[in-house]
Amino acid sequence: MPDVYVQYHATMSGTHNVFQVFVKVPLGEIDEYRKTYGAQTSDNEIARKLSEKLAKNRPYLLQVHEYSLGVYYSDTLPASLKGYEPVFKQDGLSFWEA
Repeated sequence: MPDVYVQYHATMSGTHNVFQVFVKVPLGEIDEYRKTYGAQTSDNEIARKLSEKLAKNRPYLLQVHEYSLGVYYSDTLPASLKGYEPVFKQDGLSFWEA
């Protein structure tokens, strides 16, 4: 099973402006969480649990007071971000903003 990329799409209320945060959650982090907590949930659910709080604290999302949040999962980084270094790394996770 590959790493999980969690995509957070925040749409500002009353607009079509979308702020996106992409998070790479390595499979090793997911496995460690599963061992530590005995979690029987999917890799995607664990990846979201590990990344959501940090993703919501990124400057892009902190600027937006009211937004609806869509969450999507993939096993690859979007082509538009390939070749770009993450803007932030913490707890083994890598973050890109778009």
